[in-house]
Amino acid sequence: MPAGTDSMGVFAVFVYMKTYLQVQVGVNRPEALQVTTIGLLALMALTAAFGALSDRIGRKPVLIASSIALILLAYPLLALMNEEYTQHSYRNGR
Repeated sequence: MPAGTDSMGVFAVFVYMKTYLQVQVGVNRPEALQVTTIGLLALMALTAAFGALSDRIGRKPVLIASSIALILLAYPLLALMNEEYTQHSYRNGR
């Protein structure tokens, strides 16, 4: 398992996501920052839970599952963000 797999996921979600939302999707800066802040808060809340799970079932299965989830869910989540924001924009007249 490459050591950087999970770091790439964190980078993509919490560093690049703000830029992606602004440039590709057309979200304004405060909304993009709000989305990434909510994501960081969720990460903080879930870190202890996944740490406990890792203690219970082992570190390797949790790392493998998180890497597989990153690979399988990255594109669908980006597509969902584009679709949800587009629908939100049409409803609000943007």
